[in-house]
Amino acid sequence: MEAIKALSQKKMRGEFKPRLKVDELSVALGNKEHPGRVRDVSSKLGLKHGFPQEASSYRTRQHYKDDLFYTLFKKANAYIDEKINQLKAS
Repeated sequence: MEAIKALSQKKMRGEFKPRLKVDELSVALGNKEHPGRVRDVSSKLGLKHGFPQEASSYRTRQHYKDDLFYTLFKKANAYIDEKINQLKAS
């Protein structure tokens, strides 16, 4: 309870700004939110819909997939280039 009071004071002074997964209760309890869910609203409601004012900071999984594809694409190109160079050398 003391931790919540201290965080409330910090919030009023502007030293603490709660965000999606970093809210007063999570920080005071010291445990993380369940990933991708909104507490006390719904177990199926995602962060994007539970916090519409924060929607611009919510990252979709598509960014991860694009990064993964790009990394694999670069590795495949490097492997193919290496094999072509080996064939040219022999």
